[in-house]
Amino acid sequence: TLIRRELKRARGIIRELEIVAQQVRRDLARHQGSLGKFQTRLRDMCESGQAEPIEMLASETDKLLEPTQQLTTRLTQAYEMIRQQADQLMSFREVRTDGLTGLGNRRALEETLSMQLMMQRQCGVVSSLAMFDIDLFQHLNNEQGSSRGDQVLKQVGQVLDQYARESDAIFRYGGEEFVVVLPGTGISGAVSFAERMRTAIERLSPVTASCGVAEV
Repeated sequence: TLIRRELKRARGIIRELEIVAQQVRRDLARHQGSLGKFQTRLRDMCESGQAEPIEMLASETDKLLEPTQQLTTRLTQAYEMIRQQADQLMSFREVRTDGLTGLGNRRALEETLSMQLMMQRQCGVVSSLAMFDIDLFQHLNNEQGSSRGDQVLKQVGQVLDQYARESDAIFRYGGEEFVVVLPGTGISGAVSFAERMRTAIERLSPVTASCGVAEV
């Protein structure tokens, strides 16, 4: 299941790269339009025998080069973020895996959140998270024993893994708490996801869960 989950995460990274690529294509289209106008202006000047001061032409050229430099920086940043995520997948170790459920652990969550925050700041890619807490879990442990509690934790983790999207990343935060990171999802989508998962947990496991959501 760990390999399958990491393949799902890899597909999510590909989708994030596609989002960045779409933004780059839009920027390139706008920049191409600016270059076309500048080219037309130069052609008209040559045909009419007009000439503008070199300083003015240099200023116009600088204006055209500025978005090119910004675009180059954005591409470099996006590539670095994707490379870091790919490196995390390639070097995924037991220190990032919860031994009981096979989900990502708190360290893996922190790394994923850090990457999503960077994507938001530098590329404008929105993301949200949903945090689930099993209701009255300590009472269940006291009444039925820790072995039964472990079984319930595994069940809840399996429900989340089964019903989450391929691009979502699932973690056991600690104790009876689970977190799902939702790339490309705003707050309304996160609320819908959380309610869908909450009802699935109630239907498919012996416990209920409460949930909170937040958008980057």
